[in-house]
Amino acid sequence: MHILYKLEMHGREIVPQKGGVLIVGNHSSWIDIPIVVNAVKRRFWFVSGDFILKNPIMATMLKHLCVIRLSKKNSKQGIDETVEKLKAGEAVCIFPEGELTKTGEMQRFRNGVVKIQQSANVPVIPFHIDGAFDVWSKKQTKQLFFKKIKIHFGKPFMPSAQGDAEIAAEIKSKVEELIC
Repeated sequence: MHILYKLEMHGREIVPQKGGVLIVGNHSSWIDIPIVVNAVKRRFWFVSGDFILKNPIMATMLKHLCVIRLSKKNSKQGIDETVEKLKAGEAVCIFPEGELTKTGEMQRFRNGVVKIQQSANVPVIPFHIDGAFDVWSKKQTKQLFFKKIKIHFGKPFMPSAQGDAEIAAEIKSKVEELIC
């Protein structure tokens, strides 16, 4: 990643080396997963939908990562597995938009992230990736190289809002605060 892109990582030391934590961020590019893998210096799980398996490069890469599949067909099973990992002290990364953005703008965060966080009762660590949309987004057929990409991590927090939509909005706002 450091050879192909000018990757800047800010706040990566915020991610604790032990204990259950939900790492939550925006999803703008096919390379978001490798960016997070390079930035987080501990073993962790990714929550992935079936759509990402349509990209042959990502499907191949995901075979070598710790992945929890979460889709409309298996939502209960995927959420239960994610909560189990978090309660066991694992770190889990999720992109709560549920799909790549088509415009570069963050979409609403889906309620699955709320169910997971509330059931596991673990802190959320927000992150935001800047620049990756311009490198390889859903609309692009060709990947660009040697561009600047930044990932910013925010401080862990426990959501304080009430209600699923409000909690999802609170988590999203913590990610938006990291936009530079």
